[in-house]
Parts: sequence; structure tokens; C-alpha cells
Amino acid sequence: MVLACEAVVAMGSLLEELAGRQAESRQRIEELRRQLAEVQSRLEAEEERLSRLMITQETVEEILGEAVRPAAEPAPLGEGADAGMQGAEQGAEAVRRGVVTVPPRRPELEMSVLPRAYRDVLEVAGRCRACSR
Repeated sequence: MVLACEAVVAMGSLLEELAGRQAESRQRIEELRRQLAEVQSRLEAEEERLSRLMITQETVEEILGEAVRPAAEPAPLGEGADAGMQGAEQGAEAVRRGVVTVPPRRPELEMSVLPRAYRDVLEVAGRCRACSR
């Protein structure tokens, strides 16, 4: 009879141990679900951010596609001030639209093809070099 009682006690403590482990497992499951919900929320927020960035990029490309034009055609060598004024006017148009374009550097380009702000910077830089000599 003593053995039967010990078996019942052992079985009882075994069942208690199993119940304790089940409770711990349920707690871990709940914690993982909470973490999963948090990660899912962060993922959705990041996907939304990416979507907004992609729309912004498309909009910028659309605007640039409409607005970006060379600031001016390079003035042929030997032409007078009229060509320079035309280039300045086209550069001003680009500024009014919010985009300033600078043509790629080529040896035959004159300063008149640059937007006014760029010409001003080059003029100041030229003065500084002249003063330091």
C-alpha cells in the first residue's frame, strides 16, 4: 500500500510539473504573439514609408521630366551679348520653375550658359584667386 501511495504522490507531482510547464509555455506563446504584433506593426509602418518614398520619387521624376532643360544652348564662339542674354533668360526660367540645370562641362562652353547664381560664384572665386596671387 505504501508503494501505491508513493506512486499517487509521484503522479500528482508529475501532473503538477506538467501543468506548470504548460503555463510557462502559454506565457511564452503570449509574449511571442505580443512581439509578433509589434514587429508586424513596425513592418506595416516601414512598408507605408517605402510607399510614400516611391510616390515621392515618381513625382520628382515627373516634375524633373517636365522642368529639366539645359539652362541654355552653348553660345557659338564669336557671338555677341545677345547669346549670353538668351542663356541668362533660359537659366532664369529654370530657376522660376524650381530647377537649376547645369550642362556637362565641355571646353567650348562659356560662362553665359550657366545660371546666374553659378556665374556669380565663379566670378567671386576668380576674384579670390586673383587677390591671392
